[in-house]
Amino acid sequence: MKIIAPKKHRVDKSHNYHIQQNNWRGDCRVFEISSIFQSTPTAVFEFCREGENFQKIFPERIEQVSTNDPTYVTPGQTLRFRHYLLNILPWIWTVEISNWLDTPELCRFTDKLISGPLDYFEHTHTCQAVAGGCQYTDTIYYASKYCNRVLDYTVTRHYLCWAFKRRHLNMHALLNQEE
Repeated sequence: MKIIAPKKHRVDKSHNYHIQQNNWRGDCRVFEISSIFQSTPTAVFEFCREGENFQKIFPERIEQVSTNDPTYVTPGQTLRFRHYLLNILPWIWTVEISNWLDTPELCRFTDKLISGPLDYFEHTHTCQAVAGGCQYTDTIYYASKYCNRVLDYTVTRHYLCWAFKRRHLNMHALLNQEE
């Protein structure tokens, strides 16, 4: 499947992902990346719901705050994890799972920041059936503390691009390994 992207979008044909990162929604920036997988939406969705896979695909050290927390994502759940920025600086994130949809053709859920290092963070995981498999899309709405657009434009968007490109590459490696 060939993905055609407008000027503000970028396509990396070697890994078949699509990045959109130059949009604003109110005081939030929007970052989006998509990949095509040769799996069903349900298989990719189940992969994303498993907490162990989250740790495997994330490019930096990440761990549960409490070992009593469930590791399988379900609707309405609150998750807490410690993310080590650059594998050094520990930040605790608390997110709530919402926007749940689970059908054979379209699956999605959103993790929305309750507390953490950003002022606003809403991450939607979408798995949609396409010819030959599943289009998986991460859509992130974010705003740095104090609505700092300069920080969002210079640091945060570059970090998100780096981290999510690696997440998608790691997902490809793990999902292809399972098939």
